[in-house]
Amino acid sequence: MVETAEQAFRLVEACRYPPSGSRGIGGARASRWGGIATHVADANERLCLIAQIETIQGVENIEAIAGVDGIDALFIGPADLAASAGLLGSANRERVRELTMGALSRILAAGKPAGILSRDLALLDAHLAGGASFVAVGIDAFALADAARGLLDRFRQ
Repeated sequence: MVETAEQAFRLVEACRYPPSGSRGIGGARASRWGGIATHVADANERLCLIAQIETIQGVENIEAIAGVDGIDALFIGPADLAASAGLLGSANRERVRELTMGALSRILAAGKPAGILSRDLALLDAHLAGGASFVAVGIDAFALADAARGLLDRFRQ
């Protein structure tokens, strides 16, 4: 979770190899057991670094976070944003919708792709219409739990 431009800067530092950042240079699998120079150049070039915004403070600082060189996109986490707004467990409340839609708009205005988790399919259309560049439409653990409940219900009949 990123709440400030300073945190975004530290995230970039931690994820990119020198000279762009301070990520450690391991000589193992990722570098094909020693092809470090090629690996570092490729990794820095190919990295897509997405800052996750999950608090009111993060929303308030969207423009500053988006302005950090090396941040490629911003992603909104509605459930934690709801908790930050004092609405724990209420990601579908109107106040949270206002926050998420406003955040999407501001991310796009800052020139970055905007992503969001849309577990509610009714909200998915609103998020896409609101300019979401990419969406997560489910959570694997919930899908697994739903499938297990369905099987359990079938065998209880």
